[in-house]
Amino acid sequence: MRIVFTKDIPKIAKKNDIKDVADGYGRFLLANGSAVLATGQVVEKVEVDKKRVKELKEKTVSEFKDLVYKLKGQVFVIESKVSMGKHLFSGVRAEDIVAVIEKQTGIILNPKMLKLAKPIKETGQHTVSIDQGTMHGEIQVEIVAQ
Repeated sequence: MRIVFTKDIPKIAKKNDIKDVADGYGRFLLANGSAVLATGQVVEKVEVDKKRVKELKEKTVSEFKDLVYKLKGQVFVIESKVSMGKHLFSGVRAEDIVAVIEKQTGIILNPKMLKLAKPIKETGQHTVSIDQGTMHGEIQVEIVAQ
């Protein structure tokens, strides 16, 4: 029996996989809603969906690479109040960095894309990671005394 999986089943198939299975197992999967029969229309719809998802992933990768390219080589300067030496009164968070990037370049980022283990608490130049899924980039942020 040829079926299309409607759910991920660990170690067997992922959603939208098309497989031939034994009739008994196929009836079980159909009964509990984990699969549908692989008719011509269903297979065609699955292929269209897979193609759309692939194009969306490619577009996302392309947009992220463009974003990283635009931000690469720039140093984003943030002024902050400093106590003794190089220590800041309050740390610089991802939201602060995103605001400076938007102000300097007009590019709007989601603060969740910036990976900071903790707020930056020292003056000087820092490298900040930009991540989106499995894609990675870096920007330079310089913290100066106000």
